[in-house]
Amino acid sequence: MTNSNSDVTGFHDRVVLITGGTSGMGLATARLLLEAGAQIVITGRDDARLDRAAEQLDKASDQGPVCSRSGPTPPASPISTAWLP
Repeated sequence: MTNSNSDVTGFHDRVVLITGGTSGMGLATARLLLEAGAQIVITGRDDARLDRAAEQLDKASDQGPVCSRSGPTPPASPISTAWLP
């Protein structure tokens, strides 16, 4: 999970919230910051995509499984959250 073209420093043990973290730039940013030692919180509107993103981040992590899903999302809320400690 190393990208030699990026230099991400200063995020070790920081908590970072990434909205739209289920794909594209949000998911790529989550990967980079996770690699830099940050604790990541990603959000998304689609539960299935959020679960897939959490699985991808788990597999890409050198630390083994790092994802845990937050409790059930209230039905009125359009946003789901995964916590990546």
